[in-house]
Amino acid sequence: MLLVYQSCNNSGETVNCQDSSLAIQSAITSEASCNQTDGTVNVEVTGGNAPYQYKIGGITTDDKNITGLGAGQHTLIVTDALGCEVSQSVQINTVDSNLNFDISIVQTDCSDRNGAISITAKGGSGGMNIHWTMVIFNRIIFLAICKQENMK
Repeated sequence: MLLVYQSCNNSGETVNCQDSSLAIQSAITSEASCNQTDGTVNVEVTGGNAPYQYKIGGITTDDKNITGLGAGQHTLIVTDALGCEVSQSVQINTVDSNLNFDISIVQTDCSDRNGAISITAKGGSGGMNIHWTMVIFNRIIFLAICKQENMK
């Protein structure tokens, strides 16, 4: 999408961005790990006037290879040396971890506290940390398990 507006360049001249040929030729992304900000986008720009500035996900850089992005929908904005801008929506996906759990439950005796739950995580990639959340509601215990990948 080409944004149409007038801008002032560094010399104070008015530039008609409608006449600009600035365009995002491609924006190639790589996936982000679960709960991480390690996704990337590599941008190819045509037209306009170099050098270009790139803005996406709170990151502003002069490097067309942008790192540090989390999963989700982002708006990439490219600005040329004259202040003309072009934008494009970019999707950073999450790595499919194929994560599964084997859960084994040992029931407690009525008078003892000798029950147990054993969880074995299978699949996924990188380091693993399991966080437990337990809620007791009307003598029923609900467990929520969240897995984080690539713990550093």
